[in-house]
Amino acid sequence: MKVVHVMRPSLFASSVLEFYSQNSFCGEHNFVFYLYKSESSPLRQDLHIEQKDFFISGIDDILNFLEYINNYDFVILHSFFFDSKFKMLLFLKKPLLKKIVWIEFGADLYSWKSSRGIKSILNNYIDSNLRNHFGYFVGIFPPDCDVFRNDFPKSKSKLFYAPYMGSRLDTAYNSYDFTSSLDSHIKFNKEIIIQIGHNAFKSLNHIDTLKKLQFLRGKKVRLLLPLSYGDTNYGDIVQKYAEAWFPGQVYCLRDVLPKEKYFTILDNVDIAIFNTYRQAGLGNLHRLILKNKKIYLPCESVMYKYFSEKGVSVYAYEDICEEKLTSLFSTIDNGTRENNMRYINELKDTKKRTQYWEQIYCDLEKIHLMTL
Repeated sequence: MKVVHVMRPSLFASSVLEFYSQNSFCGEHNFVFYLYKSESSPLRQDLHIEQKDFFISGIDDILNFLEYINNYDFVILHSFFFDSKFKMLLFLKKPLLKKIVWIEFGADLYSWKSSRGIKSILNNYIDSNLRNHFGYFVGIFPPDCDVFRNDFPKSKSKLFYAPYMGSRLDTAYNSYDFTSSLDSHIKFNKEIIIQIGHNAFKSLNHIDTLKKLQFLRGKKVRLLLPLSYGDTNYGDIVQKYAEAWFPGQVYCLRDVLPKEKYFTILDNVDIAIFNTYRQAGLGNLHRLILKNKKIYLPCESVMYKYFSEKGVSVYAYEDICEEKLTSLFSTIDNGTRENNMRYINELKDTKKRTQYWEQIYCDLEKIHLMTL
């Protein structure tokens, strides 16, 4: 069984390559990066796995790319963030679609529809048709498989769940500390740090959140807005509103930082608000849970429901208001922290996480052998 992994440049690319170089799965696994001429190669020459760059500048390049991946038995798409020309040409390659294993990244499952002009009608039709006809789907968050079933009820895709291995678990996950930065910040009357989202995408509804928090203007609070990646223009708008409404209280993070430096900033957060109804920011949220931060999510969001069922401490975004200021700034109790610890202990089981992927590739190999 020959498997090709198709990837775009991302923050996760290097860690994904490491994961596959360190583990042996059923079949032969090669990697190819779909790149535009202006993009740098993410290849890791130090790793002993087959890697290849494919630079795209026109339709002929896309056709050559599709011909290349069609030589494999299975095509693993690490997300479905591709240009409309690629999707249009892929749409015409119906037999290839049955080979595709789509690993969703969140936004490509929840927020892919466009509403920009007449072209969006055609693009949405193609996008929907492709997702309906992929041979396989991998949800990286347990509720995502249900979302796929609900959104694409006619799809005959075989569904899998496996936690994405795109980022190494930091050594901090090796132990659990019951303390929280909010404990000491309250005790010593220090500034409370509130994180709003983790990127510059509209799905996190930053401006609505900033409006909701205006009762904190002038209080001993600093707002952290990580806007390092996503829609740059939208990030500019969010920063403009934040700095106008909360003068001297805002820190907008616009540069992509090394992981260790970003984690240091995250570890000083006291409260995090992710005002989104879809799966997003799992890497951030897991780190925040590990450090006993207070996390606010819309109570109808898939993440609020999932974490609540797992006993993890999450709070309703709808409850944030001036009348409940004392509750907002209160620490979480020891019972909740014990639940957090149990969740983290399950999360850090790398062997178990890897077994999900082992099972997927074993199942694919069985399917492949049945076709011979």
